[in-house]
Amino acid sequence: MNHQFFYIILILFCGFSPSKLFSEERSELLYRHTIHEYHQLLSQKKQIPEEIWLQLVRDFKHIEKNFPTSPQAPQSLLQIAQIYRILYQTTLNKTHINRSLRTLRQLIEIYPETPLADDSQFMIGKIFEEDKKEMTLALLEYNKVLLYNGDQKTKATQKIRELQKRKLPSYQLLNIPKTAPQFGGRHQGGISIDQSRALPKARILSVRYWATAKWSRIVINSSRPIPFLHGNLPSNVSQTSKEFRHRYFVDMLDSRSTPKIIASLEEKNRLIHEVDIQILNPRITRLAFSSDNPVSVKVFDYEVSGQNFITLEILPEKVAPPFLSPNGMQQQNTDPAFTKGTIKRIIIDPGHGGHDPGASGFGIHEKDIVLAVGRDLKKTIEKNTHLKVFLTRNTDRFLSLEARSAFARQHKGDLFISLHVNAHPAQEARGIESYFLDVTDDQSSIKLAERENSMSDQGLQNFNMILRDLLTLSQSSQSSRLTHAIHARLLTNIRTDFHIDTRNLGVKEAPFLILLGVGMPAALLEISFITNPEENQRLRETKYRESISKGIFQGIQDYILQQNQG
Repeated sequence: MNHQFFYIILILFCGFSPSKLFSEERSELLYRHTIHEYHQLLSQKKQIPEEIWLQLVRDFKHIEKNFPTSPQAPQSLLQIAQIYRILYQTTLNKTHINRSLRTLRQLIEIYPETPLADDSQFMIGKIFEEDKKEMTLALLEYNKVLLYNGDQKTKATQKIRELQKRKLPSYQLLNIPKTAPQFGGRHQGGISIDQSRALPKARILSVRYWATAKWSRIVINSSRPIPFLHGNLPSNVSQTSKEFRHRYFVDMLDSRSTPKIIASLEEKNRLIHEVDIQILNPRITRLAFSSDNPVSVKVFDYEVSGQNFITLEILPEKVAPPFLSPNGMQQQNTDPAFTKGTIKRIIIDPGHGGHDPGASGFGIHEKDIVLAVGRDLKKTIEKNTHLKVFLTRNTDRFLSLEARSAFARQHKGDLFISLHVNAHPAQEARGIESYFLDVTDDQSSIKLAERENSMSDQGLQNFNMILRDLLTLSQSSQSSRLTHAIHARLLTNIRTDFHIDTRNLGVKEAPFLILLGVGMPAALLEISFITNPEENQRLRETKYRESISKGIFQGIQDYILQQNQG
Protein backbone atom coordinates (compact mmCIF):
# COMPACT_ATOMS: atom_id res chain seq x y z
CA MET A 1 0.00 0.00 0.00
CA ASN A 2 1.21 3.52 -0.78
CA HIS A 3 2.23 5.02 2.57
CA GLN A 4 1.76 8.62 1.43
CA PHE A 5 -1.90 7.76 0.82
CA PHE A 6 -2.07 6.04 4.19
CA TYR A 7 -0.66 9.13 5.92
CA ILE A 8 -3.34 11.28 4.31
CA ILE A 9 -5.98 8.93 5.72
CA LEU A 10 -4.38 9.25 9.17
CA ILE A 11 -4.41 13.03 8.97
CA LEU A 12 -8.05 13.26 7.87
CA PHE A 13 -9.32 10.59 10.22
CA CYS A 14 -7.33 11.46 13.34
CA GLY A 15 -6.92 15.19 12.87
CA PHE A 16 -3.13 15.05 13.25
CA SER A 17 -0.81 17.47 11.49
CA PRO A 18 1.96 15.92 9.32
CA SER A 19 4.65 17.31 11.64
CA LYS A 20 3.26 15.23 14.52
CA LEU A 21 2.93 11.95 12.65
CA PHE A 22 6.42 10.70 13.59
CA SER A 23 5.53 9.48 17.08
CA GLU A 24 5.08 6.19 18.83
CA GLU A 25 1.31 6.15 18.26
CA ARG A 26 1.66 6.73 14.50
CA SER A 27 4.37 4.10 14.10
CA GLU A 28 2.26 1.60 16.03
CA LEU A 29 -0.78 2.28 13.86
CA LEU A 30 1.24 1.94 10.67
CA TYR A 31 2.86 -1.25 11.96
CA ARG A 32 -0.52 -2.77 12.87
CA HIS A 33 -1.76 -2.07 9.37
CA THR A 34 1.31 -3.66 7.74
CA ILE A 35 1.38 -6.71 10.03
CA HIS A 36 -2.29 -7.28 9.22
CA GLU A 37 -1.37 -7.42 5.52
CA TYR A 38 1.44 -9.85 6.40
CA HIS A 39 -0.91 -12.27 8.21
CA GLN A 40 -3.36 -12.12 5.31
CA LEU A 41 -0.60 -13.17 2.88
CA LEU A 42 0.72 -15.80 5.29
CA SER A 43 -2.45 -17.86 5.04
CA GLN A 44 -1.89 -18.40 1.30
CA LYS A 45 1.86 -17.88 0.97
CA LYS A 46 2.47 -20.45 -1.79
CA GLN A 47 0.07 -18.67 -4.15
CA ILE A 48 1.38 -15.14 -3.51
CA PRO A 49 3.69 -13.68 -6.24
CA GLU A 50 7.20 -12.79 -5.13
CA GLU A 51 6.71 -9.09 -5.90
CA ILE A 52 3.83 -8.86 -3.41
CA TRP A 53 6.09 -10.18 -0.65
CA LEU A 54 8.85 -7.75 -1.69
CA GLN A 55 6.40 -4.84 -1.53
CA LEU A 56 5.63 -5.87 2.04
CA VAL A 57 9.39 -5.86 2.75
CA ARG A 58 9.51 -2.28 1.48
CA ASP A 59 6.57 -1.36 3.72
CA PHE A 60 8.33 -2.71 6.82
CA LYS A 61 11.57 -0.98 5.76
CA HIS A 62 9.60 2.26 5.53
CA ILE A 63 8.56 1.90 9.18
CA GLU A 64 12.08 1.05 10.36
CA LYS A 65 13.57 3.98 8.43
CA ASN A 66 11.07 6.62 9.55
CA PHE A 67 10.63 5.49 13.17
CA PRO A 68 14.12 4.21 14.06
CA THR A 69 13.72 4.77 17.81
CA SER A 70 10.27 3.21 18.18
CA PRO A 71 9.59 -0.37 19.35
CA GLN A 72 8.19 -1.03 15.86
CA ALA A 73 11.64 -0.59 14.24
CA PRO A 74 13.18 -3.89 15.48
CA GLN A 75 9.80 -5.59 15.06
CA SER A 76 9.78 -4.53 11.40
CA LEU A 77 13.31 -5.90 10.87
CA LEU A 78 12.22 -9.25 12.33
CA GLN A 79 9.24 -9.34 9.97
CA ILE A 80 11.52 -8.55 7.01
CA ALA A 81 13.75 -11.48 7.97
CA GLN A 82 10.72 -13.78 8.22
CA ILE A 83 9.46 -12.68 4.79
CA TYR A 84 12.85 -13.35 3.18
CA ARG A 85 12.84 -16.81 4.79
CA ILE A 86 9.36 -17.49 3.39
CA LEU A 87 10.55 -16.38 -0.06
CA TYR A 88 13.49 -18.79 0.16
CA GLN A 89 11.25 -21.67 1.20
CA THR A 90 8.86 -21.02 -1.71
CA THR A 91 11.43 -20.15 -4.42
CA LEU A 92 14.67 -21.85 -3.20
CA ASN A 93 16.52 -18.68 -4.24
CA LYS A 94 19.50 -18.63 -1.86
CA THR A 95 19.79 -14.85 -2.07
CA HIS A 96 16.62 -14.58 0.01
CA ILE A 97 17.89 -16.73 2.87
CA ASN A 98 21.17 -14.79 2.95
CA ARG A 99 19.20 -11.54 3.17
CA SER A 100 17.14 -13.00 6.00
CA LEU A 101 20.34 -13.79 7.91
CA ARG A 102 21.77 -10.35 7.27
CA THR A 103 18.57 -8.63 8.47
CA LEU A 104 18.63 -10.63 11.70
CA ARG A 105 22.27 -9.70 12.31
CA GLN A 106 21.40 -6.07 11.63
CA LEU A 107 18.63 -6.22 14.23
CA ILE A 108 21.06 -7.64 16.81
CA GLU A 109 23.72 -5.05 16.00
CA ILE A 110 21.45 -1.97 16.06
CA TYR A 111 19.04 -3.04 18.80
CA PRO A 112 21.07 -5.29 21.15
CA GLU A 113 18.93 -4.42 24.19
CA THR A 114 15.56 -5.21 22.63
CA PRO A 115 13.80 -8.44 23.74
CA LEU A 116 13.85 -9.46 20.06
CA ALA A 117 17.66 -9.79 19.99
CA ASP A 118 17.67 -13.35 21.38
CA ASP A 119 14.71 -14.28 19.15
CA SER A 120 16.75 -13.12 16.17
CA GLN A 121 19.81 -15.07 17.28
CA PHE A 122 17.71 -18.21 17.75
CA MET A 123 16.19 -17.74 14.29
CA ILE A 124 19.71 -17.52 12.81
CA GLY A 125 20.44 -20.92 14.35
CA LYS A 126 17.22 -22.36 12.89
CA ILE A 127 18.09 -21.05 9.42
CA PHE A 128 21.49 -22.76 9.47
CA GLU A 129 19.95 -25.96 10.84
CA GLU A 130 16.72 -26.24 8.84
CA ASP A 131 17.29 -24.24 5.64
CA LYS A 132 21.04 -24.36 5.00
CA LYS A 133 21.61 -27.79 6.60
CA GLU A 134 24.91 -26.54 8.05
CA MET A 135 24.74 -28.20 11.46
CA THR A 136 28.13 -27.07 12.79
CA LEU A 137 27.30 -23.44 12.08
CA ALA A 138 23.85 -23.96 13.60
CA LEU A 139 25.50 -25.21 16.80
CA LEU A 140 27.75 -22.14 16.84
CA GLU A 141 24.76 -19.81 16.44
CA TYR A 142 22.61 -21.58 19.06
CA ASN A 143 25.48 -21.19 21.54
CA LYS A 144 25.31 -17.42 21.07
CA VAL A 145 21.70 -17.46 22.33
CA LEU A 146 23.02 -18.52 25.74
CA LEU A 147 24.68 -15.11 26.11
CA TYR A 148 21.20 -13.59 26.50
CA ASN A 149 18.85 -13.97 29.47
CA GLY A 150 15.81 -14.15 27.21
CA ASP A 151 12.97 -16.58 26.61
CA GLN A 152 14.88 -18.45 23.86
CA LYS A 153 17.57 -19.76 26.20
CA THR A 154 15.74 -23.00 27.09
CA LYS A 155 14.94 -23.82 23.45
CA ALA A 156 18.52 -23.06 22.39
CA THR A 157 19.88 -25.37 25.12
CA GLN A 158 17.67 -28.18 23.83
CA LYS A 159 18.86 -27.59 20.25
CA ILE A 160 22.50 -27.65 21.40
CA ARG A 161 21.97 -31.01 23.15
CA GLU A 162 20.38 -32.47 20.01
CA LEU A 163 23.17 -31.26 17.73
CA GLN A 164 25.94 -32.38 20.09
CA LYS A 165 24.71 -35.96 19.72
CA ARG A 166 25.66 -35.83 16.02
CA LYS A 167 29.14 -36.28 14.56
CA LEU A 168 29.60 -32.86 13.04
CA PRO A 169 32.42 -32.09 10.56
CA SER A 170 34.93 -29.66 12.06
CA TYR A 171 36.14 -28.30 8.71
CA GLN A 172 33.08 -26.03 8.46
CA LEU A 173 34.48 -23.87 11.24
CA LEU A 174 37.71 -23.11 9.37
CA ASN A 175 38.22 -19.35 8.98
CA ILE A 176 34.74 -18.44 10.22
CA PRO A 177 34.66 -15.44 12.59
CA LYS A 178 33.75 -16.71 16.05
CA THR A 179 31.98 -13.79 17.65
CA ALA A 180 30.76 -15.55 20.80
CA PRO A 181 32.88 -14.37 23.74
CA GLN A 182 35.31 -16.87 25.20
CA PHE A 183 36.67 -16.86 28.76
CA GLY A 184 38.07 -13.53 29.90
CA GLY A 185 36.17 -11.60 27.24
CA ARG A 186 38.38 -13.01 24.46
CA HIS A 187 37.24 -14.11 21.01
CA GLN A 188 38.75 -16.89 18.93
CA GLY A 189 39.51 -16.75 15.22
CA GLY A 190 41.43 -18.48 12.45
CA ILE A 191 42.24 -22.17 12.39
CA SER A 192 42.45 -24.37 15.48
CA ILE A 193 45.66 -25.04 17.39
CA ASP A 194 45.52 -28.70 16.35
CA GLN A 195 45.25 -27.72 12.67
CA SER A 196 48.09 -25.24 13.09
CA ARG A 197 50.47 -27.70 14.79
CA ALA A 198 50.20 -29.99 11.76
CA LEU A 199 51.66 -27.23 9.55
CA PRO A 200 55.13 -25.60 9.40
CA LYS A 201 55.57 -22.85 11.96
CA ALA A 202 54.00 -19.58 10.83
CA ARG A 203 55.77 -16.24 10.44
CA ILE A 204 54.20 -12.80 10.79
CA LEU A 205 55.47 -11.05 7.66
CA SER A 206 54.20 -7.49 8.06
CA VAL A 207 51.75 -5.24 9.86
CA ARG A 208 50.27 -2.13 8.26
CA TYR A 209 47.74 0.29 9.65
CA TRP A 210 45.74 3.27 8.49
CA ALA A 211 44.42 5.75 11.06
CA THR A 212 42.03 8.66 10.73
CA ALA A 213 39.93 10.47 13.33
CA LYS A 214 36.85 8.30 12.68
CA TRP A 215 38.19 5.03 11.29
CA SER A 216 41.24 2.78 11.45
CA ARG A 217 42.35 -0.48 9.85
CA ILE A 218 45.13 -2.85 10.84
CA VAL A 219 46.23 -5.59 8.40
CA ILE A 220 48.45 -8.45 9.58
CA ASN A 221 50.10 -10.55 6.86
CA SER A 222 51.16 -14.08 7.86
CA SER A 223 52.90 -16.87 5.96
CA ARG A 224 49.92 -19.22 6.44
CA PRO A 225 46.55 -19.33 8.27
CA ILE A 226 47.05 -19.10 12.04
CA PRO A 227 44.92 -19.33 15.19
CA PHE A 228 44.42 -16.07 17.05
CA LEU A 229 42.61 -14.52 20.01
CA HIS A 230 41.38 -10.95 20.29
CA GLY A 231 39.61 -8.80 22.86
CA ASN A 232 39.92 -5.99 25.39
CA LEU A 233 42.84 -5.47 27.76
CA PRO A 234 42.78 -3.58 31.06
CA SER A 235 43.48 0.15 30.71
CA ASN A 236 47.14 0.96 30.36
CA VAL A 237 49.52 3.84 30.99
CA SER A 238 51.80 4.22 28.00
CA GLN A 239 55.48 5.02 27.91
CA THR A 240 54.58 8.65 27.21
CA SER A 241 52.65 8.72 30.49
CA LYS A 242 49.46 9.57 28.68
CA GLU A 243 46.66 7.36 29.94
CA PHE A 244 44.34 5.76 27.41
CA ARG A 245 41.25 4.25 28.96
CA HIS A 246 40.70 1.54 26.33
CA ARG A 247 43.13 -1.06 25.02
CA TYR A 248 42.62 -3.88 22.54
CA PHE A 249 44.77 -6.86 21.59
CA VAL A 250 45.23 -9.61 19.00
CA ASP A 251 47.29 -12.61 20.10
CA MET A 252 48.72 -14.48 17.09
CA LEU A 253 49.29 -18.04 18.25
CA ASP A 254 51.75 -20.64 17.06
CA SER A 255 53.75 -18.03 15.14
CA ARG A 256 56.90 -15.93 15.37
CA SER A 257 57.34 -12.33 14.37
CA THR A 258 59.84 -9.55 13.72
CA PRO A 259 57.76 -7.26 11.48
CA LYS A 260 57.96 -3.53 11.26
CA ILE A 261 54.75 -1.60 11.78
CA ILE A 262 54.06 0.78 8.90
CA ALA A 263 51.45 3.52 9.29
CA SER A 264 50.31 5.00 6.00
CA LEU A 265 48.53 7.93 7.62
CA GLU A 266 49.35 9.71 10.87
CA GLU A 267 46.65 12.15 11.96
CA LYS A 268 47.13 14.04 15.20
CA ASN A 269 43.50 13.44 16.07
CA ARG A 270 43.40 9.80 15.05
CA LEU A 271 41.09 7.13 16.44
CA ILE A 272 43.76 4.75 17.76
CA HIS A 273 47.18 5.21 19.36
CA GLU A 274 50.24 3.19 20.34
CA VAL A 275 49.99 0.34 17.84
CA ASP A 276 52.78 -2.01 18.90
CA ILE A 277 53.94 -5.62 18.80
CA GLN A 278 55.29 -7.71 21.67
CA ILE A 279 56.63 -11.27 21.58
CA LEU A 280 55.01 -12.78 24.68
CA ASN A 281 56.76 -16.14 24.26
CA PRO A 282 58.26 -18.17 21.37
CA ARG A 283 54.77 -19.14 20.17
CA ILE A 284 52.64 -16.04 20.88
CA THR A 285 52.98 -12.60 19.32
CA ARG A 286 50.69 -9.84 20.62
CA LEU A 287 49.57 -6.76 18.69
CA ALA A 288 47.91 -4.10 20.83
CA PHE A 289 46.57 -0.58 20.40
CA SER A 290 44.94 2.07 22.57
CA SER A 291 42.06 4.49 22.16
CA ASP A 292 40.67 7.40 24.14
CA ASN A 293 37.07 6.20 23.77
CA PRO A 294 35.36 2.83 23.28
CA VAL A 295 35.74 1.42 19.77
CA SER A 296 33.96 -1.27 17.78
CA VAL A 297 36.41 -3.80 16.34
CA LYS A 298 35.50 -6.33 13.65
CA VAL A 299 38.15 -8.97 12.96
CA PHE A 300 38.22 -11.30 9.96
CA ASP A 301 40.83 -13.42 8.21
CA TYR A 302 41.11 -14.37 4.55
CA GLU A 303 43.52 -15.42 1.81
CA VAL A 304 44.49 -13.35 -1.25
CA SER A 305 47.00 -14.42 -3.92
CA GLY A 306 48.30 -17.19 -1.69
CA GLN A 307 48.90 -14.76 1.20
CA ASN A 308 47.03 -14.83 4.51
CA PHE A 309 45.66 -11.75 6.23
CA ILE A 310 44.00 -10.82 9.51
CA THR A 311 42.19 -7.49 9.25
CA LEU A 312 40.85 -5.32 12.06
CA GLU A 313 38.22 -2.75 11.08
CA ILE A 314 37.97 -0.16 13.88
CA LEU A 315 35.21 2.42 14.29
CA PRO A 316 33.92 4.56 17.16
CA GLU A 317 31.56 2.43 19.22
CA LYS A 318 27.96 3.08 18.21
CA VAL A 319 25.29 3.58 20.83
CA ALA A 320 22.10 1.69 20.06
CA PRO A 321 19.22 4.09 19.29
CA PRO A 322 16.87 4.40 22.29
CA PHE A 323 13.18 3.68 22.09
CA LEU A 324 10.72 6.54 22.35
CA SER A 325 10.43 7.91 25.85
CA PRO A 326 6.97 8.25 27.43
CA ASN A 327 6.85 11.94 26.49
CA GLY A 328 7.39 11.12 22.83
CA MET A 329 10.85 12.65 22.50
CA GLN A 330 13.20 10.68 20.30
CA GLN A 331 16.81 10.74 19.16
CA GLN A 332 17.29 10.68 15.40
CA ASN A 333 19.37 7.84 14.00
CA THR A 334 20.26 9.11 10.55
CA ASP A 335 23.52 8.09 8.92
CA PRO A 336 25.16 11.36 7.75
CA ALA A 337 26.37 9.67 4.56
CA PHE A 338 22.78 9.26 3.40
CA THR A 339 21.17 12.56 4.46
CA LYS A 340 20.19 15.22 1.95
CA GLY A 341 22.98 17.05 0.23
CA THR A 342 25.80 15.21 1.98
CA ILE A 343 27.18 13.28 -1.02
CA LYS A 344 30.15 15.46 -1.81
CA ARG A 345 33.12 13.17 -2.47
CA ILE A 346 33.39 10.42 -5.09
CA ILE A 347 36.16 7.83 -5.07
CA ILE A 348 37.01 6.35 -8.48
CA ASP A 349 39.08 3.17 -8.38
CA PRO A 350 40.70 2.10 -11.68
CA GLY A 351 41.40 -1.58 -11.03
CA HIS A 352 44.76 -3.38 -11.20
CA GLY A 353 47.91 -1.43 -12.24
CA GLY A 354 51.69 -1.78 -12.18
CA HIS A 355 52.80 -5.42 -12.22
CA ASP A 356 49.12 -6.49 -12.24
CA PRO A 357 47.79 -5.90 -15.78
CA GLY A 358 44.36 -7.39 -15.09
CA ALA A 359 42.68 -9.01 -18.09
CA SER A 360 44.41 -8.77 -21.48
CA GLY A 361 43.26 -9.21 -25.04
CA PHE A 362 44.59 -8.49 -28.53
CA GLY A 363 47.54 -6.49 -27.21
CA ILE A 364 45.84 -4.20 -24.68
CA HIS A 365 45.48 -4.48 -20.89
CA GLU A 366 42.63 -3.86 -18.48
CA LYS A 367 44.78 -1.62 -16.24
CA ASP A 368 45.31 0.91 -19.07
CA ILE A 369 41.66 1.00 -20.21
CA VAL A 370 40.21 1.58 -16.74
CA LEU A 371 42.79 4.25 -15.92
CA ALA A 372 41.80 6.17 -19.06
CA VAL A 373 38.10 5.84 -18.19
CA GLY A 374 38.76 6.86 -14.59
CA ARG A 375 40.63 10.01 -15.60
CA ASP A 376 37.86 10.99 -18.03
CA LEU A 377 35.16 10.28 -15.44
CA LYS A 378 36.91 12.52 -12.92
CA LYS A 379 37.03 15.36 -15.48
CA THR A 380 33.37 14.88 -16.40
CA ILE A 381 32.14 14.97 -12.80
CA GLU A 382 34.28 17.94 -11.79
CA LYS A 383 33.33 19.89 -14.93
CA ASN A 384 29.59 19.48 -14.40
CA THR A 385 29.22 19.49 -10.60
CA HIS A 386 30.76 20.81 -7.38
CA LEU A 387 31.59 17.26 -6.25
CA LYS A 388 35.17 16.39 -5.35
CA VAL A 389 36.61 13.35 -7.11
CA PHE A 390 39.62 11.29 -6.05
CA LEU A 391 41.36 8.57 -8.09
CA THR A 392 42.88 5.72 -6.07
CA ARG A 393 45.61 5.71 -8.73
CA ASN A 394 46.36 8.29 -11.40
CA THR A 395 49.36 6.45 -12.87
CA ASP A 396 50.31 2.91 -13.80
CA ARG A 397 51.11 1.71 -10.29
CA PHE A 398 50.04 -1.26 -8.20
CA LEU A 399 47.82 -0.84 -5.13
CA SER A 400 46.66 -3.66 -2.86
CA LEU A 401 42.94 -4.10 -2.29
CA GLU A 402 43.40 -3.02 1.33
CA ALA A 403 45.23 0.17 0.26
CA ARG A 404 42.46 1.04 -2.22
CA SER A 405 39.65 0.80 0.29
CA ALA A 406 41.79 2.56 2.91
CA PHE A 407 42.30 5.40 0.40
CA ALA A 408 38.51 5.74 0.14
CA ARG A 409 38.21 5.95 3.92
CA GLN A 410 41.07 8.41 4.30
CA HIS A 411 39.60 10.75 1.70
CA LYS A 412 36.18 10.60 3.41
CA GLY A 413 34.39 9.37 0.30
CA ASP A 414 30.61 9.19 0.05
CA LEU A 415 30.46 6.90 -3.02
CA PHE A 416 32.95 4.36 -4.38
CA ILE A 417 33.12 3.25 -8.04
CA SER A 418 35.51 0.45 -8.99
CA LEU A 419 36.27 0.21 -12.73
CA HIS A 420 37.11 -3.07 -14.47
CA VAL A 421 37.06 -4.71 -17.89
CA ASN A 422 35.62 -8.19 -18.32
CA ALA A 423 37.21 -11.27 -19.87
CA HIS A 424 36.07 -14.74 -20.88
CA PRO A 425 37.68 -17.79 -22.54
CA ALA A 426 34.96 -17.68 -25.20
CA GLN A 427 35.56 -14.73 -27.53
CA GLU A 428 31.84 -14.38 -28.28
CA ALA A 429 31.15 -13.30 -24.66
CA ARG A 430 30.22 -9.62 -24.65
CA GLY A 431 28.14 -7.00 -22.83
CA ILE A 432 27.95 -4.82 -19.74
CA GLU A 433 27.49 -6.10 -16.19
CA SER A 434 27.63 -4.38 -12.82
CA TYR A 435 28.04 -5.65 -9.27
CA PHE A 436 27.39 -4.71 -5.67
CA LEU A 437 28.63 -6.49 -2.57
CA ASP A 438 26.58 -9.44 -1.36
CA VAL A 439 26.70 -13.17 -0.78
CA THR A 440 25.85 -15.13 -3.92
CA ASP A 441 25.59 -18.66 -5.24
CA ASP A 442 25.74 -17.61 -8.90
CA GLN A 443 28.72 -19.45 -10.37
CA SER A 444 29.67 -16.80 -12.94
CA SER A 445 29.71 -14.13 -10.21
CA ILE A 446 31.80 -16.41 -8.00
CA LYS A 447 34.36 -17.04 -10.76
CA LEU A 448 34.66 -13.31 -11.44
CA ALA A 449 35.10 -12.60 -7.71
CA GLU A 450 37.84 -15.25 -7.53
CA ARG A 451 39.69 -13.45 -10.32
CA GLU A 452 39.24 -9.91 -8.99
CA ASN A 453 39.99 -10.95 -5.38
CA SER A 454 42.92 -13.15 -6.45
CA MET A 455 41.40 -15.85 -4.26
CA SER A 456 41.28 -19.61 -4.56
CA ASP A 457 37.91 -21.38 -4.60
CA GLN A 458 38.36 -22.38 -0.95
CA GLY A 459 39.47 -18.86 -0.04
CA LEU A 460 36.35 -17.38 -1.60
CA GLN A 461 34.13 -19.88 0.23
CA ASN A 462 35.67 -18.78 3.52
CA PHE A 463 35.28 -15.11 2.56
CA ASN A 464 31.62 -15.72 1.68
CA MET A 465 31.05 -17.05 5.21
CA ILE A 466 32.80 -14.03 6.70
CA LEU A 467 30.66 -11.74 4.55
CA ARG A 468 27.49 -13.22 6.01
CA ASP A 469 28.52 -11.93 9.43
CA LEU A 470 29.87 -8.53 8.38
CA LEU A 471 27.49 -7.21 5.72
CA THR A 472 24.49 -5.17 6.88
CA LEU A 473 21.20 -4.81 5.06
CA SER A 474 21.60 -1.03 4.76
CA GLN A 475 25.03 -1.40 3.10
CA SER A 476 23.65 -3.82 0.53
CA SER A 477 20.50 -1.77 -0.11
CA GLN A 478 22.33 1.51 -0.78
CA SER A 479 24.97 -0.15 -2.95
CA SER A 480 22.24 -1.94 -4.91
CA ARG A 481 20.50 1.37 -5.64
CA LEU A 482 23.74 3.01 -6.73
CA THR A 483 24.70 0.09 -8.97
CA HIS A 484 21.28 -0.13 -10.62
CA ALA A 485 21.27 3.62 -11.31
CA ILE A 486 24.71 3.55 -12.92
CA HIS A 487 24.09 0.34 -14.88
CA ALA A 488 20.86 1.69 -16.43
CA ARG A 489 22.52 4.90 -17.66
CA LEU A 490 25.69 3.13 -18.78
CA LEU A 491 23.74 0.68 -20.93
CA THR A 492 21.45 3.36 -22.39
CA ASN A 493 24.39 5.60 -23.28
CA ILE A 494 26.36 2.90 -25.08
CA ARG A 495 23.28 1.67 -26.95
CA THR A 496 22.43 5.23 -28.01
CA ASP A 497 25.93 6.37 -28.95
CA PHE A 498 27.25 3.13 -30.45
CA HIS A 499 25.40 -0.16 -30.78
CA ILE A 500 21.73 -0.81 -29.95
CA ASP A 501 22.49 -4.53 -29.61
CA THR A 502 24.91 -4.09 -26.69
CA ARG A 503 24.13 -7.01 -24.42
CA ASN A 504 22.70 -6.30 -20.97
CA LEU A 505 24.25 -8.83 -18.57
CA GLY A 506 22.46 -7.23 -15.62
CA VAL A 507 23.15 -6.07 -12.08
CA LYS A 508 24.45 -8.88 -9.90
CA GLU A 509 25.67 -9.65 -6.40
CA ALA A 510 29.19 -10.89 -5.70
CA PRO A 511 31.63 -11.10 -2.76
CA PHE A 512 34.26 -8.56 -3.86
CA LEU A 513 36.86 -7.87 -1.18
CA ILE A 514 37.50 -4.36 -2.53
CA LEU A 515 33.88 -3.37 -1.83
CA LEU A 516 33.77 -4.72 1.74
CA GLY A 517 36.25 -2.31 3.30
CA VAL A 518 35.18 1.03 1.81
CA GLY A 519 32.35 1.75 4.26
CA MET A 520 30.13 3.59 1.76
CA PRO A 521 27.72 2.76 -1.10
CA ALA A 522 29.88 1.04 -3.72
CA ALA A 523 29.59 -0.39 -7.23
CA LEU A 524 31.97 -2.49 -9.32
CA LEU A 525 31.53 -2.07 -13.09
CA GLU A 526 32.67 -4.48 -15.81
CA ILE A 527 32.67 -2.21 -18.87
CA SER A 528 32.75 -4.55 -21.90
CA PHE A 529 34.85 -7.65 -22.67
CA ILE A 530 38.48 -7.11 -23.59
CA THR A 531 38.51 -10.66 -25.00
CA ASN A 532 35.71 -9.95 -27.49
CA PRO A 533 37.20 -8.68 -30.79
CA GLU A 534 34.45 -6.11 -31.43
CA GLU A 535 34.32 -4.74 -27.88
CA ASN A 536 38.11 -4.78 -27.68
CA GLN A 537 38.21 -2.48 -30.70
CA ARG A 538 35.63 -0.16 -29.12
CA LEU A 539 37.63 0.06 -25.87
CA ARG A 540 40.55 1.46 -27.86
CA GLU A 541 38.39 4.37 -29.08
CA THR A 542 38.33 7.60 -27.09
CA LYS A 543 34.67 8.29 -27.93
CA TYR A 544 33.59 4.89 -26.62
CA ARG A 545 35.41 5.40 -23.33
CA GLU A 546 33.91 8.90 -23.05
CA SER A 547 30.44 7.43 -23.60
CA ILE A 548 31.11 5.03 -20.73
CA SER A 549 32.26 7.90 -18.49
CA LYS A 550 29.18 9.95 -19.34
CA GLY A 551 26.88 7.03 -18.52
CA ILE A 552 28.54 6.44 -15.15
CA PHE A 553 28.33 10.16 -14.36
CA GLN A 554 24.62 10.30 -15.25
CA GLY A 555 23.97 7.22 -13.11
CA ILE A 556 25.70 8.86 -10.14
CA GLN A 557 23.53 11.95 -10.69
CA ASP A 558 20.38 9.80 -10.72
CA TYR A 559 21.41 8.11 -7.45
CA ILE A 560 22.14 11.43 -5.70
CA LEU A 561 18.78 12.78 -6.88
CA GLN A 562 17.02 9.70 -5.46
CA GLN A 563 18.79 10.19 -2.12
CA ASN A 564 17.95 13.88 -1.94
CA GLN A 565 14.29 13.14 -2.61
CA GLY A 566 14.27 10.69 0.29
